[in-house]
Amino acid sequence: AEIQHLKDESKRLADLKTTKILTEYSDKATAIRDKKPKEEFIRVLTEVPGKVPKTFFFNRGDFEQPKHELEPAGLTVIKSNLEKPFEIPPVNKDIPTTGRRLAYANYITNGEHPLTARVFVNRLWLHHFGKGIVASPTDFGKLGIPPTHLELLDWLANDFVAHGWKIKRMHKMLMTSTAYMQSSQRSDEYDVA
Repeated sequence: AEIQHLKDESKRLADLKTTKILTEYSDKATAIRDKKPKEEFIRVLTEVPGKVPKTFFFNRGDFEQPKHELEPAGLTVIKSNLEKPFEIPPVNKDIPTTGRRLAYANYITNGEHPLTARVFVNRLWLHHFGKGIVASPTDFGKLGIPPTHLELLDWLANDFVAHGWKIKRMHKMLMTSTAYMQSSQRSDEYDVA
């Protein structure tokens, strides 16, 4: 019993010593944190009701170097190909948002945007075949690699939109295609660059 009492007492003393050391470290850490200037955070997606923020063209992409004011719009490279331009709704003070994000989301997914379905179908193709019709799936722009079969990509994208953006249907169509059922062995004779 005396040995157990000594063990308990040594644990208590060790715990007191440890607690004291931890308290000292905690106080030091708090003192260091208090010296740090307070940061004011604002959520990126926060909008002030009734106020439409100005949009600027930034010099070299630096947000601290605004050059001139712009109207929000889609990409100018493909804007000319669309029948309906990206339209921003008028400001409504009763609604706590400017409506810009919703308008842009509708613009991208309305079925008329030339890239959305192409990018998605290309990613599905990449998933099943190991290489996309456009080999650079993250860049469909000028710096990206051109599609190896543009007509096929357009046909798949149009079919995808025409059938209600049904992903399962597109997976099934790709997996039951003749191209998918062919051998996956490479041949230099038929290899496309």
